[in-house]
Amino acid sequence: MTARVAAILAIYGLGLPGFVLIKALNPGFFAREDTKTPMRFTTIAVTANCIVAVSLFPFFAERGIATAEVTSGWISTVLLGTTLIRRGHLHFDRPFVSRIIRLLIAAGIMAVAVHYATVYVDHYINRKAGILQEVVTVFGLIGLAMMLYFGIAFAIGGASIGMLRRNIKRGSATPAPATGEDD
Repeated sequence: MTARVAAILAIYGLGLPGFVLIKALNPGFFAREDTKTPMRFTTIAVTANCIVAVSLFPFFAERGIATAEVTSGWISTVLLGTTLIRRGHLHFDRPFVSRIIRLLIAAGIMAVAVHYATVYVDHYINRKAGILQEVVTVFGLIGLAMMLYFGIAFAIGGASIGMLRRNIKRGSATPAPATGEDD
């Protein structure tokens, strides 16, 4: 059972960047009052999801369904991104691309480290271990992953304290209330 859940989570992990990018790319259409294009792409992605899920379920069961959802997420992401680029609404500058590459490097190193760490703690997260032991071990792995990712991201320039401060300040800034009066 644990191996099945781990396999499903690994599949969803492959789709996570795509799902996040959908949320980041959709405003590029909504800001231009184009709600039809994302809806069309969603329809295509949902159709693909259904076809892939029905096709893969007999062979891979729940892993086939997860694969279908990830596939549809990436289809939607590719459609949204290529359309924004083609229309000239999405531009990538050198510092942005450099930062993304550095963050991907940090994520890759973190993934490899966590993978190897699970080999050493496998006996703490199996059926024979108690629930408390499993929870503590999983949270320990999460803590290790966070420390590695952020430590490496800051060390290689994928993230900076200034960027962190700006994002925290931007997140805590509250917009002025609308009064309905013209100035």
